Formats: sequence, C-alpha cells, structure tokens
Amino acid sequence: IAGLVLLALGLVLNTKTGMGASPIVSIALCVSTLTGGSFANWTLAWYCVLVLAEMALHLLRRRGRLCLVMDLLQLPLSLVFTRFMGLFSGSIPDFSTECAGSFWGTLGGRTLVLAAAIVLTGVGAAMSLDMRLIPNPGDGVVQSIADFLGLSVGATKNCVDICCVCVSLTAGLAVRGTVVGVGAGTLLAMVGVGRCIALFNRLALP
Repeated sequence: IAGLVLLALGLVLNTKTGMGASPIVSIALCVSTLTGGSFANWTLAWYCVLVLAEMALHLLRRRGRLCLVMDLLQLPLSLVFTRFMGLFSGSIPDFSTECAGSFWGTLGGRTLVLAAAIVLTGVGAAMSLDMRLIPNPGDGVVQSIADFLGLSVGATKNCVDICCVCVSLTAGLAVRGTVVGVGAGTLLAMVGVGRCIALFNRLALP
C-alpha cells in the first residue's frame, strides 16, 4: 500500500512540473489533453488495457487460473490507485503556473520537484512489485514482460517507457501536429525511474 501511494504521488508530481508526464502514463495524459477528459480516468482506462496485456502473457506462459485472478484483482486496485492520483492532482499546485514568481515556479525549483518525482515513482514501483502481491498495472505489465523474456525489471521498464513515449508522440503529432504530454521530464523519467528501481532492488533485496 505504501508503495502504491508513493507511486501515485510520484506520477502526479511529474505532471505538475509542467515538463511532461512519467512515460508509463504519458499516453493517458496525452489522450486526456486531446479530449479534455480527466487524467485519472484515462489512466484507469489505460491500466485496463495493460491488465489485458498481462493476462495474455500469462496465458502464453500457462500460469494457471490463480495468476489470472490476481491479474483481474488489479482492476479494483487501479480504481483505488487512480482515485489517489485524483486526490493528489487536486491538492498539488501546477508549479509552472500557480507557483510562478516563487522559487518552485522556476526551472531550478521544478527540476528539484521532478527529481523527487522520479525517485518516488521508482521506489514506489519497486516496493509494490517486490511484494509479488497485486501490483499497479503499469508496473505489473513490466514484471510480466520481464518474466516472459527473462530480462531484469529495470531494463524492461526502460524499454516499456520508450514504447509509451513513442505512442504519445505519434498521437500528439497526428491529432494536433505538436507534442502533447511529453517533455524533458518524460525523457528524464524514462531513464531515471528504471535506474531507481534497479538501485532500490540492489540495496533493499538480499
């Protein structure tokens, strides 16, 4: 639970810097910006897609019914998780606009917030994944792909993030002819979150 709360806080902080969303939810932010819908609700829809992908991978590995049930349990968890995101989104200011004129509205201040967001996202993701209970779908699909391909979670996270950024870039350019939901913060998170997961696991796991 602590890992999921930290993860939700990290993802929201990333978007609040005005420097783009964390890669795994950049697609949800892109679609919500293009449609005017809720970021939390589109994140929930995106997570449903990821759960289906996990179930497909587990069926290919013939993991059994219990594993599929655990995958399905990610849906109610996602509902609670995205409500936490909605709560954080409503209580944390937009640093680039609402904090303009203060240190936290400057590039240096927003960069510090971004660094904290990347660490929180990485630690939260690692904590929820290492429990091997019910992960957040964004991280559960990373774990499923890593297990399926025999790769490390950190490296797999980087690869999945790259794919999400590419989809977000393509959608924004196709619909508006400009980049939507992706910025310098997205690119830094694309590298930093995976490395934070790897470092946390190296330090925390025997």
